[in-house]
Amino acid sequence: MNFVSFRALSLVLMVLCVFALAAPNAAADESFLVDGIFSVTDSHGSDLTVFLEGVLYLDDDAPRHFTIDAHVKHSGNRIGGTPTMVFDDGSTLNLDYEVRLDQNTGIYEGDFLITGGTGEFAGASGGGEICYPLSHSGPLMMDGTLSR
Repeated sequence: MNFVSFRALSLVLMVLCVFALAAPNAAADESFLVDGIFSVTDSHGSDLTVFLEGVLYLDDDAPRHFTIDAHVKHSGNRIGGTPTMVFDDGSTLNLDYEVRLDQNTGIYEGDFLITGGTGEFAGASGGGEICYPLSHSGPLMMDGTLSR
């Protein structure tokens, strides 16, 4: 018959608990949906200044209002930039995106990456798809995931 002492069992359980507490928590992915309205406020050659106001929806949380003042580059049928979402509470989300014009639909479509943030979004990452029409103003939509 095998006999395990209470002291040895306690030591093993204590070591396992320490490892469990020390292990980093995996970031949970949240759905990331944006509905916004953009407006090109200035254009000089390939440089565009854009203002955007919108709402971010994460999973089942309350909507978060944000604005973006950004400078982006237009090159042929591509637009790209590194805008920052600024939320009402002062938190920020940094993005990197590039879209290409679909000549058949007149819609710019592409990908975005979440490259960081501050406040509520410190250490954020993720990405997804972005689209908006060929226009100086109109709707903007983003659909992806956020990890924090």
